[in-house]
Amino acid sequence: MALSLVAVQLQAFVQIWLFARPVVQLTGTRFLADTMRDAVLEMKSLPQSEREAHLQALAHGLPVRLDWSLAQPWPDSVSNNAPVTGRLVATIRQVLGPDATHIDVTMPPRSLSPSSPSRVEILPLAFANQLGMAPVEEGEPDILVPVNIRIALQMADGSWVSAASANLDDTLFNETLPVTLFVGGGAIIVLMSILMARRIVAPLRRLITAAEAIGKSRELVTVGVKGLGEFAAVARAFEDMQERLIRFVGDRTQMLAAISHDLRSSLTRLKIATEGALPNTLHGDDRGAILAEIIDMEAMLELTLSFATGEAMLVPSRPIDVAALLISLVDNALDAGKSCDYEGPNHCETIGHPISLKRAFSNLIDNGVKYGGAAHVSLTIDASTLRVAIADEGPGIPAELVEEAFKPFRRLDPARSEIVRGSGLGMTIARDAVQSHGGIIWMQNGPDQQFTVIVELPRR
Repeated sequence: MALSLVAVQLQAFVQIWLFARPVVQLTGTRFLADTMRDAVLEMKSLPQSEREAHLQALAHGLPVRLDWSLAQPWPDSVSNNAPVTGRLVATIRQVLGPDATHIDVTMPPRSLSPSSPSRVEILPLAFANQLGMAPVEEGEPDILVPVNIRIALQMADGSWVSAASANLDDTLFNETLPVTLFVGGGAIIVLMSILMARRIVAPLRRLITAAEAIGKSRELVTVGVKGLGEFAAVARAFEDMQERLIRFVGDRTQMLAAISHDLRSSLTRLKIATEGALPNTLHGDDRGAILAEIIDMEAMLELTLSFATGEAMLVPSRPIDVAALLISLVDNALDAGKSCDYEGPNHCETIGHPISLKRAFSNLIDNGVKYGGAAHVSLTIDASTLRVAIADEGPGIPAELVEEAFKPFRRLDPARSEIVRGSGLGMTIARDAVQSHGGIIWMQNGPDQQFTVIVELPRR
């Protein structure tokens, strides 16, 4: 903003310096009338092919430029009844007589409004009225007129002789220069404003990018303060906030790990005691039921701990073949006697955490087999994304309960919970893994009792 103000002040200084001493060029009414008379008399004796060149030679050294043309050079003329132009027209008619059939005297257009001619006013009005429209007689003091006045005179043969300022280009430049400087100053302001706006927005974009990365990674996202200017304090606050969150999660994770270790130790002792119990104290069916419950508790404990700690994300990102991963999971399901198939390319690489993605897709395929009877896995790719669709043949989930399915420890069908065991964390873990890779996951109910979970990941 400071640079913009300096540029505007500099532009104003240049304009004041250029127009501090304006120059107004004047010439005499009688001189212009005599010049037009000489030009017309010369044209009468020359063929049309030689008139233009002869006029240019005649005007050499004069403050006006003479031209010849078949058509009127300035069609948009004005009336000749103004005091200054009126006396000039009368003087030209006096010296030329019948050789001038039509005379137009105009002032050049103003630079701010090219369609409107300039206007000359004579003050006081009483003096202007005394001038009248009479010609300037011999011996009478000449009347000064602006040198940039334009005269167009039609001769008896219908052609035109015109006179204009010899320094017309300089005159136009001097007239348009204020407008040019005004427009140039405005352009400088606009340019500097755009540059300053981009300079202000650029740090905000970096902060937005960092904020988006914070939600996709459990690692510290460094913003960096170089080039942020006034936003450096915000960047440092971002990093401090991340550090506090990481410490907070780390403390809770360590506490959960300690609790998990104690629980797993107790479950292991209980499992050993159950397996070693005497037959007369524990029947075989009861022993099997207790062991199944212990196994379910261990599995739930493992899932809960891995979800809370995000242990899969501790592995560094690396290239991973998503197609090969899906094919291996489908093969594992087929080997276990489940109904599962795959459709898509044999190879498709991206950057990610292999353990996290494997667990996510494994949970989705397992849900399709458990609740839909079969899992149909497909992979499609384009230039920037890859899409994995896992369809089953189950009844699906009502639209109003879709978000509930992603909540931890949530089982949408309590009646089936007794038949199909699970922890209620499968969809939660899947969405957490997908979002940590910058992807999205959603569900849709299709025709013919088909339910599909779709995962879209960026190709990196």
